[in-house]
Amino acid sequence: MADVAFTYNPQRVVVVFGGVPLTGFDATFIKVSRITPVFSSKSGVDGVAVRSQSLDKRGTFEITLQNESPSNDVLLAAMQADETTGLGMKPLLVKDLNGRTQAQATAAWITGYADVEYSAESGARVWKGECSQLTISPAGGNA
Repeated sequence: MADVAFTYNPQRVVVVFGGVPLTGFDATFIKVSRITPVFSSKSGVDGVAVRSQSLDKRGTFEITLQNESPSNDVLLAAMQADETTGLGMKPLLVKDLNGRTQAQATAAWITGYADVEYSAESGARVWKGECSQLTISPAGGNA
């Protein structure tokens, strides 16, 4: 019988926006990715490929919260302040406290309001955003 060597615990994944730890997540609660691949290639008519490296480190993120989560108020306030003043860029941190995976950006912003939907059961709000200079350390690993 194989030993269990690793444990994933979603409660040990922290998401901090603007210095405020977010809570009340739903389903796939955080997704962070780069907008542009690091490398792309193009082939000439003779079949010789040229590889190009992109220096674009912008990223996107989606935060999914339960409808009832108080963190909706945090993200709503950031969106409203940014829409009014243009000063809504905040740091973003996503970290697995049981592992080594981490994503962070010093300038992140919410790109629009989450859709509001109600049904027979509690639903979710999906907040979408972008950031500049996103660093992702998807090393994985687990303590």
